[in-house]
Amino acid sequence: MEVLFGFLFFVFIAVVSIGTFLSIAEGILYLLLSIPRKLKERKIRKLNRKLLKKRLSYLT
Repeated sequence: MEVLFGFLFFVFIAVVSIGTFLSIAEGILYLLLSIPRKLKERKIRKLNRKLLKKRLSYLT
C-alpha cells in the first residue's frame, strides 16, 4: 500500500513539475514572439508620423 502511495505521489510531482515547466516555456515563447511584433509596430508608427508631418507641411 505504501508503495502505491509513493508511486502516486511521484507521478503527481512529475505531472505538476511538467505543467509548470510547460507554462514557463509558453510564457518565454510568447515574449520572444511578441518582441518582433512590437518592433514592427514601432517602425510603422514612426513611418506614419513622418508621413503625417509631410502632409501637414504640404498644407501649410
